[in-house]
Amino acid sequence: MRCYKTEKVIIILMNLYKRIINRNPNDPLLFVKAHYSDPNIIKSYRTIGLLPSEEIIVDKFFRPGSTILDIGCGAGRTTIALANKGYEVTGIDFIPQMIEAAKHQAKLHNVRANFMVMDAVNMQFPPESFQNVFFSFNGFEQIPGKLNREKVLKDIFQILRPGGCFILTARSGIAIGRRSIGWIWITVHYVIRKIFSKREYHLEFGDKIREGEYHHYINPFCLKKIAQTIGFMVFYFNSAKNIMLERKAEFLANFSSDRMLFYVLKK
Repeated sequence: MRCYKTEKVIIILMNLYKRIINRNPNDPLLFVKAHYSDPNIIKSYRTIGLLPSEEIIVDKFFRPGSTILDIGCGAGRTTIALANKGYEVTGIDFIPQMIEAAKHQAKLHNVRANFMVMDAVNMQFPPESFQNVFFSFNGFEQIPGKLNREKVLKDIFQILRPGGCFILTARSGIAIGRRSIGWIWITVHYVIRKIFSKREYHLEFGDKIREGEYHHYINPFCLKKIAQTIGFMVFYFNSAKNIMLERKAEFLANFSSDRMLFYVLKK
């Protein structure tokens, strides 16, 4: 009986090993492009409007009527909402189908906004082009590669005017709860692929692909440190839940399981 149970455990572990080794090793950017080019995903992004916590932070830190670069604008949810509030907004996304949907939405809502197909990793704007930059709803997590994420932050710093404000949202990669379990899977997956796979491996430690969707687990402490090294001042940091409850930021917010942590970075 004991031998049977041992054999069963070995079979389960071998199947897990094969699943990890045989998983598609392609560049995670392909997963991001495939996911957000899906017509059903594009359709789900057509809702217009800022989330309540987003609206509070935007009203608090963006000067009325100022210029905003909305990165990863998708089908226009935030860009159109910001334009409706009187801001001069340019929305960019690297998925052409998303930009087409955003332009269509702007027409439907009779809103003037500028939309461009552009990758956040390769932005083509002159220095000091915008008074504000907005990168909402965890889009930053879906930029593959540590160097790429750092490049985006550096480019945003260059694009901002002196005194400009950058609002970024990203979930905590070190959140207490379910995400802690996710780290176990990421670690096992990463170690097995690094040691045993003979194929080229494109994922970095902290990357996760689930149901065709890519995310990188962001460490808030590391993100704030990198931003400061670039030249940003971390002016404000808090969780969406604390914002809605009008609570001040606290150390534990770094470990919050909220779907959004807000970083307000000033140049």
